[in-house]
Amino acid sequence: MFKIKNFNCGMEALNHLKNYAMVAETILKHGASLKSHTSKRNFLTSEKGVGFNRIRMKTFKTISVIFLFVALCLNVNAQNWQSGNNAVILNPTTANVGIGTTTPNPQAKLDVAGTILTEKLLVNKPNRITNWNDVWQSGFFDAENASNAPASGWIWGINMNHGANSPTYRYGGQIAILNSNTSPTMFFRSTNANGEGTWARVLTSVGGQQINGSLSLNSGSLSLSNGNISIEGSGDAGSCISIRNNSKTQNGTANFWRIYNVTGSYGNSLQFWAYDNLGCNGGGLCAARLILMDNGNVGIGTNNPTQRLHVAGNIRAEGTVRANEFRVTAGGADFVFDADYYLRPLSEVEQFIIENKHLPEIAPANSMIQDGVSIGELQMQLLQKIEELTLYVIELKKEIDELKK
Repeated sequence: MFKIKNFNCGMEALNHLKNYAMVAETILKHGASLKSHTSKRNFLTSEKGVGFNRIRMKTFKTISVIFLFVALCLNVNAQNWQSGNNAVILNPTTANVGIGTTTPNPQAKLDVAGTILTEKLLVNKPNRITNWNDVWQSGFFDAENASNAPASGWIWGINMNHGANSPTYRYGGQIAILNSNTSPTMFFRSTNANGEGTWARVLTSVGGQQINGSLSLNSGSLSLSNGNISIEGSGDAGSCISIRNNSKTQNGTANFWRIYNVTGSYGNSLQFWAYDNLGCNGGGLCAARLILMDNGNVGIGTNNPTQRLHVAGNIRAEGTVRANEFRVTAGGADFVFDADYYLRPLSEVEQFIIENKHLPEIAPANSMIQDGVSIGELQMQLLQKIEELTLYVIELKKEIDELKK
């Protein structure tokens, strides 16, 4: 049954509108013919001449006229239309309208308890806020230098709230866009019951980007065209670039490499370190393999290179090594001149050469080709043979001098 409550229009005709509304409701519910309800000539004529002289309700447009008349009669009191559990409330003092609400005072110009279905929605103004943590309702918002914002300046944002939210229960998700028409920046976050959450920045293809944390690529590649990659850090170890190969699981093999820009106790240098699965704390592989000093010295196998190329270990070259000066640290062959040094007789040397096709203490040619030659060792061996030749020459000189007598 359609009811009109709290009417006080000061017009006797309003009493008849209740009946007219009942007729309209009956028509809407049962599809009855309007004509059947107007068979009496004065059915819609007021008893005291107040109201309509005669209204023939031939179409449903007449129903609209009735409700328009009711709306015009609403003056100072809140009006309530109710049909079953559904209600429409109009408060003329605030001009607020409530649909499906349980409170007699709608809280906004249009207060709907239920779902609104519309094809389009345009909002002229967002809601101005001062603290992003206080937002608990879904909607559009803007703020300038508000508290708990992802950045300073003007920000436009959207909040998506949890169904059970309240001013003291503020779960939800937020999207915020910083005001800049040349360097757009978007942020997003999820909030807890206190409206708190960590903002994350969305990377874009325009403007400067910064990541406060780690960037991980599970697959694919990172490509840079006409730009720079900057990694900043501080302290003795600074920051590093880490390259890992998860297939290298054996201890002693470098599961990952790191490149450091170091200072302090490490020396001012760029260093390449290798680590296995055990790492430094587990007693595994943990060592600097290549060091590029700030002064230009390069060290391999040493943590303090003192020369342009300082190698602590062996060097093998399958090509030409050119240098203005090549210095080898090796022992001499002065032991040849010791009194107890055994100097082979030339006949013994001749026999060794016939049998082995090379000098004593000198590696054969095929061994040099296969295993290479230690320059320091070879230099010492050649010096040994030169000193032996010197002793042979001295001995021959003595024999020649003796024959000349």
